[in-house]
Amino acid sequence: MSEPSRKTCALVDARDNEACVRCGHSLWSVPGSRHHRKPRSVAGVDERHTAANLVLLCGSGTTGCHGWVHAHVADAETHGWLLASCQDPELVPVDTVRYGRVFLDLDGGVRLTDGGPAEEGTDIEQRHRAFVFTGGDESELVQG
Repeated sequence: MSEPSRKTCALVDARDNEACVRCGHSLWSVPGSRHHRKPRSVAGVDERHTAANLVLLCGSGTTGCHGWVHAHVADAETHGWLLASCQDPELVPVDTVRYGRVFLDLDGGVRLTDGGPAEEGTDIEQRHRAFVFTGGDESELVQG
């Protein structure tokens, strides 16, 4: 079976800061893997190993967050960590510790669900603090 290119692996690792997108654990301190949001068995050849379809998770397919995702399919789908065969990885947002809920692109980039670019290193709590500090409407933060 084919594997992601070295370039794609480097893009995913950098985008996810070499940490689990679900819990934030550094993959330097715990084992982890690149998880296919849309499983290889149902993903098309052109999307299977793209940066939009891959995220870093701690553990293997049976341990850690990677194992949790496969054991809790409905919850994982809600968070964008698992996709159905009919879903496009670029068009389904994914929850990440680092950026919040974002869309992933083919170049290893992210954009916020409100359409704006995500700032490097911005996690959910930092976005919350910045939003509250600027006096924004809390309901917009939850939607975005």
